Amino acid sequence: MGWEVVEDGLKPVFSRDIPRLVAAELGPVARDFLGRHGLALADIGRFACHPGGPKVIAACEEAFSLPAGTLDHERTVLRDYGNMSAASILFVLDRVLASAGGEPWRHALMTALGPGFTAGFVLLLNP
Repeated sequence: MGWEVVEDGLKPVFSRDIPRLVAAELGPVARDFLGRHGLALADIGRFACHPGGPKVIAACEEAFSLPAGTLDHERTVLRDYGNMSAASILFVLDRVLASAGGEPWRHALMTALGPGFTAGFVLLLNP
């Protein structure tokens, strides 16, 4: 991932390897993050992932061992707004929380992808 300087500003440049990298590396990093909080992927009731593109969303499902199609909020945000960089996760989070409808869930994991190639995590606890 990088930036190309164009006439009217900056244009993002994405590697075609990002989905492969997400599928291979995001799961182990997330498990390590959760482990430091005494949790495992099985403890997560909801996910909110950065919708970097259709292949990235599918790679997140693979990384978190989720059935294909699980990350539907990510797909609708991508469809409705496009990839807005890491800020896209806030639109996904809004939909995840709105869809909960008072339904109990234990924990949620929010993850956003960034330059360089970075992944950030936020653990949302529901008492």
